[in-house]
Amino acid sequence: MESLLLGIDVGTSSVKAVLIDEKGKLHATGQAEYPLHHIRPAWVEQDPEDWWNGTCFAIKEALSKVPGGADRINGLAVSCQAPTLLALDRSGEPLRPAMIWMDRRAEAESLRLTELIGADNIHRITGQSARCLLRCGAITMAEK
Repeated sequence: MESLLLGIDVGTSSVKAVLIDEKGKLHATGQAEYPLHHIRPAWVEQDPEDWWNGTCFAIKEALSKVPGGADRINGLAVSCQAPTLLALDRSGEPLRPAMIWMDRRAEAESLRLTELIGADNIHRITGQSARCLLRCGAITMAEK
């Protein structure tokens, strides 16, 4: 049987899984939606458990549509939303819900950091803009 590639996209509102052959022909898809949690105005979080459960569901759905699908997978590609901050403990377990790319709780800090350090320096050091790093809480005022 022809081998397949499994593609997984963990997006903002859902996870999608696709099975394609090595010529790019689509054989099956699966999808699972999950919620956004608007904690306060401009604060947007997600439960990483929703990502995991959605990923498992979407893969199972796609595999159920292709005979012998699981045994035919020869490669895997995964894409995810970014930037998203997910704090983990020492064993890799989430400490809290993830602050996703839509979260804007650190906009004031972003502007202040840009004033203090400069946009070019922030980009040179991190490869990101200050807004990108701060809007999801990757840097806090205490770290400055």
